[in-house]
Amino acid sequence: MNISEIDVEDIVCFWGNIEDNELYKYTIVDGSTNKNARHKSLRFSLKNADETFEVVIKQIGNSFIFKSDAHDDPEEEFKLYFFQGEKELILVYSDQEEQIYFHISYDI
Repeated sequence: MNISEIDVEDIVCFWGNIEDNELYKYTIVDGSTNKNARHKSLRFSLKNADETFEVVIKQIGNSFIFKSDAHDDPEEEFKLYFFQGEKELILVYSDQEEQIYFHISYDI
């Protein structure tokens, strides 16, 4: 599977702040999905009632990384763990401060 070749149907993100025990849900901004086959990447915008931000997910071999302008350093890259189902991906980032889940539904 190449992330830049899928037809994204929906993206939902759950972003949890561990210290505050808070969970935020973000949904994709319609029309914001951009694929880059050369870099095997997917760029999109997410929103909730209070904010909008961009995410780039890049595939390197069988691994994934992401960066987002929601972080202090928008160029810092974070490793994602991934789980693949039938026409869906779950990409997970976790550290001591936060847990982030990207659920991507797609068609082939």
